[in-house]
Amino acid sequence: MRYRVYLQEEQEEFLRQVSGCVRFVYNIGLEQRQVFGCRDIPHHFGYAQQNKELTKLKKEAPFLKDVPAQCLQSGLIDLQTSFDRFFNGISGYPTPRKRGENDGFRFPDPEQFWIEKTDDKKFVLLHLPKMGMRKTDHGPLKVRLHRPIQGEIRSVTLNHEADGVWYASFLCAVEIADPAAPLGKPTGVDRGVAVPIMDSEGNTPHVPVPTERQKMRERRLKKAIARCDRKSNNRKRAVRALGRHAAKEARRRRDALHKATTQLAKNHSLVVFEDLRIKNMTASAKGTIENPGVNVAQKSGLNRAILSVGWGMASVMQGYKSVWYGSVFLKVPPMGTSQECSVCGHTDAASRVTRDLFCCTACGHTEHADLNAAKVIRDRGLKLLATPEDTDSGSACGALCAKQGVEARSKSRKAGSPCIHAGE
Repeated sequence: MRYRVYLQEEQEEFLRQVSGCVRFVYNIGLEQRQVFGCRDIPHHFGYAQQNKELTKLKKEAPFLKDVPAQCLQSGLIDLQTSFDRFFNGISGYPTPRKRGENDGFRFPDPEQFWIEKTDDKKFVLLHLPKMGMRKTDHGPLKVRLHRPIQGEIRSVTLNHEADGVWYASFLCAVEIADPAAPLGKPTGVDRGVAVPIMDSEGNTPHVPVPTERQKMRERRLKKAIARCDRKSNNRKRAVRALGRHAAKEARRRRDALHKATTQLAKNHSLVVFEDLRIKNMTASAKGTIENPGVNVAQKSGLNRAILSVGWGMASVMQGYKSVWYGSVFLKVPPMGTSQECSVCGHTDAASRVTRDLFCCTACGHTEHADLNAAKVIRDRGLKLLATPEDTDSGSACGALCAKQGVEARSKSRKAGSPCIHAGE
């Protein structure tokens, strides 16, 4: 559960200080493992060992004593989690955290913080270590409670989204009954740039795309930054304005994707997406000095358009919401979905007449190109459920979950993973 935090200037400065110290501990712990954690040295650096050395580090860097100790420990826990995911083949090798991208920290012990009600029912006061515990500290944080907190609070994380914009995320344990599978028909979902989401029934949930006016405002804000001196207060205000503009667009996009994926999970027994490699699709085309890229400007514009509609975010949301509402979520290979006919199965690049029009060269079937692709995706998902052994391990995993039914999904939810086969 995520809530907006309204800070005083002194409080925001302290939160930035805590975030910087946590980032410092994470990065120095990562460097220690890289330098001294090789196989030639008979010494293993894990969380337990590095946590013991945290006291010695505070003597070398006294500024670490000014921030809550559990936040520094949570940074080392995150580092251990990153290495565990790397060694299990789930993610890549851990990289150093950067200022402006990883500005956040966590309070993992619920006994170290509490929430105080105020006269205004819309706001509560969040008391944290060194923030509201004593009269001489930085004071409690004012949190806008736009909806009640459900369940038992396990931890709270403070995240920085833009200058002056902070959020408190509460991790809560909530017991819910095993969901019944929705009675709706299976559906496939095609993700695009002009039409961000279209399902196989022809529904197109609204996902905001940056308008020309918003793009022009972004360009003006960037020009304002370029005109300012690097150390001037005007530049700080300009950077703050650009950050707020980007954060507002991100909130609008996230809200629309939440609504769209919730409707899909509630109303369909099976939801099928393409297994897109978005990171590879949005890679830069600049190339190198020896081998420069071609159509760099066009590729850059396409990358921005893809990232602005949240393809990856939609896939992540659909994965865990399908677990919540009892539906099945699958990913199928994306090759040729826009060129295959949903009626006869014939694949031909010439069938894609325009961006919006699909006309099969074999049977003459004519339909909106995105709707035809969504139907092809749905049919591939149904085939995957019928023959999971003929697919790769990643896609077959969803089919196994589907065959094992609600029990498998309930185990997945209790484990905190969208799939009980994750990591196998």
